[in-house]
Amino acid sequence: MQAPASILRNLKIGTDICNVQRIYDLLTQNNGRLGRRFAEKILVAQERNDERAKVRLSVLGDAKGLMCAGWDSPGTRSNASAKDSSLSLTRTQASEMMRTAEFLAGRFAAKEAAIKAHHDRRLTFQDIWIRKRPTAPGRSGAPEAVIRGEDGSWEGGEARVVPVSVSHDGGVAQAVCMAEE
Repeated sequence: MQAPASILRNLKIGTDICNVQRIYDLLTQNNGRLGRRFAEKILVAQERNDERAKVRLSVLGDAKGLMCAGWDSPGTRSNASAKDSSLSLTRTQASEMMRTAEFLAGRFAAKEAAIKAHHDRRLTFQDIWIRKRPTAPGRSGAPEAVIRGEDGSWEGGEARVVPVSVSHDGGVAQAVCMAEE
């Protein structure tokens, strides 16, 4: 008798968890410059240009295309003392910064999960685009990961779209990504 074929044989799953406070601390250190660099490192241009992401990223100031009126430009320190280069934020700014930290922690966890699910490839954060699945107008789609093809394309060619799930609770962002060989 032959063993039944497993439908899961070619399925790969990656998961990751990220502490939101860790990302918040990163965003507010060094007068916010580390946060801008972190966002540039983990987000591809399509993610940074998404309207919802622009709102989240606006609190990071204006470096490398991340724009926000009312925040110090890179190199100024009016919000921080000479001894402590952490940002000194109002309650509203701190709340917005925490929402940005949650957003970036979710993206970080989703990309790490995608990298783990595609362990046979040498993916970087810049090879993965987390986007909302296209839906009917006025509705928000579930997230999905677009994996850049080895030919460098985001659409068609060797690019792949895979499901990803991101959750935020208790100060952590957790993500799961599925891939098929």
